[in-house]
Amino acid sequence: MVTRQFIPLTPANLALALPVYQANRDYFALMGETPSEKTIAADLNDGPAGMQPDQKHFGVVMQARRPVAVLDVVTGYPGHDTAYIGLLLVADKGQGLGSQILAELESRLKAGGYQQIGLAVLSNNPRGRHFWAQHGFVATGSGTAQAADGQVGVINYQKTL
Repeated sequence: MVTRQFIPLTPANLALALPVYQANRDYFALMGETPSEKTIAADLNDGPAGMQPDQKHFGVVMQARRPVAVLDVVTGYPGHDTAYIGLLLVADKGQGLGSQILAELESRLKAGGYQQIGLAVLSNNPRGRHFWAQHGFVATGSGTAQAADGQVGVINYQKTL
């Protein structure tokens, strides 16, 4: 059995996430950004309006003492029974790690009483849209999100737990 540990990110340990961010340069290019500690710091402070600090769970997933993923989840958003995945980045693509982390997250959220998960995927990210659809998330509409170069199109997804 593989043991993974979630380590919350703080201003003091942002560098832990940098290898995972750098392994996802293609994703950041879609947003017109270059992954850096500044990018991670912005993600640390990003969240929906009205979010309380204890709702945001942003950290690095460690496996064998190595950062393998970054996960950002806001609980109780947009409703009390919903969790919102703001970010899931995996360092080593195509090895099932993202699917495993998502399954663990879903199990924990369900045990915590959450009934739904929401998220948004960049419209210009077919790989991301495929991943989430493959895991039972259903597109519920579209919108925009802020990126380095201005607004980017997103597709909203939702899944019932």
